[in-house]
Amino acid sequence: MKNSGSSEPRDTRERIMATAELLFAADGFDASSLRRITLEAGVNLAAVNYHFGSKDELLREILERRIVPLNERRLAMLQDFREKSAGLPLTIEKIFEAFLVPLFQKAPPAFGTDPIFIKMLGRVISERPELFRKEVKEHFHPIQKIFLQVLRETLPEMPEKDLLWRFQFAVTLMIASVNQRDRIMSASDGICDPDDTEDMVSRLIQFICAGFHEPNFMPDEIPAEMATNPKENIVI
Repeated sequence: MKNSGSSEPRDTRERIMATAELLFAADGFDASSLRRITLEAGVNLAAVNYHFGSKDELLREILERRIVPLNERRLAMLQDFREKSAGLPLTIEKIFEAFLVPLFQKAPPAFGTDPIFIKMLGRVISERPELFRKEVKEHFHPIQKIFLQVLRETLPEMPEKDLLWRFQFAVTLMIASVNQRDRIMSASDGICDPDDTEDMVSRLIQFICAGFHEPNFMPDEIPAEMATNPKENIVI
């Protein structure tokens, strides 16, 4: 019978999640069986069923325990910047610093994320996109609304459609930076190192801000050669 006053169930639960996160990051979700997770964690298979019910639910709880404090850190950083701005609109750079830095910042599980989670997140996006989309809807959409409102305060003249597109492009770049780390390293012959997160995030923020600083986009301004030969301009 489970003793409610003991820390053992919590320790077992944390050990399972920590082990699963490591394996999911290293080998992927599909290749990491529950049997291997329990073996590495030093628990029996029944413990996973007791605490989580299924491997999908185990993954969902791992994501939640990381994403919730991640978003708390984003909001705390954003609030700190707003307090220091003395009522003035934040710069685009500060807005995206608050949005991006906590994702790539090494921190204890209780407070944020770390490189292992980043790698696991990339695997999840590739292997379990439906679960990732569900977590995005639950945890990311509310954060998105907050950051979009702050961007509107900073860029009041920007048409709503332009603002939304540019923000989605920024999010796509963020996801690609998480999900395509190996490709980035390979394609740049090792010059671009995604493991140097400070350098990568600094450049990512600089690139995103340049896009927001550009004049508003008008469809009739597309160069004729791109409009007539769009496939020739696609780079993968």
